Amino acid sequence: PLALLVAGVVTFVGAGLAGLSILPRYLTVPVVALCLFAGYAVAGFTTLPEGHPWRARWRNGALGAVVVGAIFLLVQIPSFGRLGDELTFVQGINRDLEALLAAPAVVQAGGCGPLSLPNYRLVPDARWLLDAPARDVVARSAFPRGERPARGVAVFYVGEQPLERYGFADGADRLANVPGPGFTPLERAGALRAYVSCP
Repeated sequence: PLALLVAGVVTFVGAGLAGLSILPRYLTVPVVALCLFAGYAVAGFTTLPEGHPWRARWRNGALGAVVVGAIFLLVQIPSFGRLGDELTFVQGINRDLEALLAAPAVVQAGGCGPLSLPNYRLVPDARWLLDAPARDVVARSAFPRGERPARGVAVFYVGEQPLERYGFADGADRLANVPGPGFTPLERAGALRAYVSCP
């Protein structure tokens, strides 16, 4: 666990120093390691033999930490509602993507060119749903403006929250979420719209 903690922190800091994007989820490995240490801090007194002078002190300290943690959870209860809203929103976007990609018009237009999305956010999900290689599902933000796919199926976000959370994520080019010349409306599903250019 200590090696995981150190490696995770070094990787996270190194990515930041190298100018790469740093997101909180990149701290997952060190956080898991810290959870193991926290678990030992709370229950580790059981590893000491009965009658050991530090066992009772450790147990009392662990009990105090559990009480403080319980109070903290009570104070943070409103954030659980926000977490539920966030999970519902993310699940809704994924359901919209699945419905859009399964729509007959989108399936039929699949041979016109690559499926393109405004940025990287839903590219892995789309590739998974379509069982498609990287060349068939691309992020328009990965291309210079004049070199974005001129044909195929292009997916766009609509609505304030989807645009803010997915369409313009991490400062993505806002024009990546605007249909290019030659693209016409094809299908819609919730917060997603598909356009097609199929010469």
